[in-house]
Amino acid sequence: MKIGMLFECTKDGPDYKVCTNLAKRIWTESLHRSGLEIVSDFLDNKPKLVAGCGTKAAHFLKSGVEHVFIVWDLFPSWRRDEKPCRHQDRLDIFASLDAAGVPHDKVTLLCIEEELEAWLLADGSAIERALSRPAHPISGIGHESRPDAVKNPKEKMARIFRTKANRTYNDFTDAEKIIRQDPSLRRLAKSTSFARFQTKLSAR
Repeated sequence: MKIGMLFECTKDGPDYKVCTNLAKRIWTESLHRSGLEIVSDFLDNKPKLVAGCGTKAAHFLKSGVEHVFIVWDLFPSWRRDEKPCRHQDRLDIFASLDAAGVPHDKVTLLCIEEELEAWLLADGSAIERALSRPAHPISGIGHESRPDAVKNPKEKMARIFRTKANRTYNDFTDAEKIIRQDPSLRRLAKSTSFARFQTKLSAR
C-alpha cells in the first residue's frame, strides 16, 4: 500500500515525524499488515497547503499513490485572535482538489484540533518516558482523556516541560522523542482527529 501525506509544516517537521510514525504503528500493530510505503510533501503553512494541495495530490496519484492524507492544525502556530474555521478550511481545500481534478474519495482531510500536541498529551506516560533520565525519573503527568478540548495544547506541553524537567519544549525535536516512546493508540484515539486517522488508514 502506497499512501501520500501532505503537511503544512516545513520539511521533516513535527507533524510529519509524528504522523508517519503513527501510520506505521497502526499498519503493523493494529492491522497486522506489512508493506506500507509513505511518501510526503511539505507546504510550509496553511495558506500554501490550501492553495497547493490539489496540484500536489494530483501528482501523488499519478505517481502510484493510492490514497492521500492532507494534514493540518486547526490553530496555526502564530495564533491570531480570529477563531479558525474547519468548515472553511475544508471548502477551500476541496476547491483546490477540484481545480486539479482530484477525486474526493482518493483523499482524507485530517484537521487536528487544536494542534499536534493534543495527540501527545493523551498519553502522559509517554511524555514521562521521553523526559526521564536515569538519575532523574519523571512521574505525575496525567493522561488527557479529552485531548481535543485542551486549549493551546502546545503551551500546555511547554508548561509540562518547564515544571517537570526545567527545560524548554521544542516541537521539532521533542514531539519525535515522545512519539518514539510508543504512546498508547487506545489513549490517542480519545482524540477525534486521531481516531479518524486510524479509521481512514484501516479502511485502505
